[in-house]
Amino acid sequence: MITELRERLSQLSDEDYFSMLVDLTSEAVDELGMPRAYVRSNERTIELLKGKKGEFESAVAERIGRTVGIDFGEPVNTIGGVIVESEDGKVRERSQGPYRQGSIRVRSDGSGDDNRNP
Repeated sequence: MITELRERLSQLSDEDYFSMLVDLTSEAVDELGMPRAYVRSNERTIELLKGKKGEFESAVAERIGRTVGIDFGEPVNTIGGVIVESEDGKVRERSQGPYRQGSIRVRSDGSGDDNRNP
């Protein structure tokens, strides 16, 4: 399954992948209700989003019906998709597209994750 996911993601054009990232981020930001979000992903994804930051913020705002500030965290080791975190890093939503296994993780003390699925 992981190999199949890697293959599918690598075959997406930047435009299609960007559109998918807008959808995933919009869903996470809307679900978490945050005014500011920190997006983390792999290097390819972060570079793509940084290069289109204004367009990305506008597209997310249009999808959720409100303005949201978006910043990018350090790249993480992931196949693709996004991890959207609250400003304080205590709330996190992980989204990976068609194979989405979303979970909200709440860090009880900021030092580790407590997995709490709603």
